[in-house]
Amino acid sequence: MACPHCGSGQLVMGLAAAPKRGQIRATIARLIRSAGPQGLTVEDLKDLTKLEHQTVSARVHDLWRAGEIEQASARHTRSGRPAWAWRAVDAAAAEASR
Repeated sequence: MACPHCGSGQLVMGLAAAPKRGQIRATIARLIRSAGPQGLTVEDLKDLTKLEHQTVSARVHDLWRAGEIEQASARHTRSGRPAWAWRAVDAAAAEASR
């Protein structure tokens, strides 16, 4: 089914990507939890999952907005640019702060 406004298959591709998006989000959340308090950067997650930077970054943003992860520390990427490492939010601490 093509997008009626643009004449392409974008609508179908977007709908088909929804379940995959959830699986990617769950995988990234699991990896961040398993990393412990030092966390992982988007670059680390990209290397572990072999996904595109934009895909990993978007799922990290989703997890952050949902309150499941928080910034752990600033690090430098291989290219020397600063990047945040992300760690899982302790469920008990998150509940206590509400």
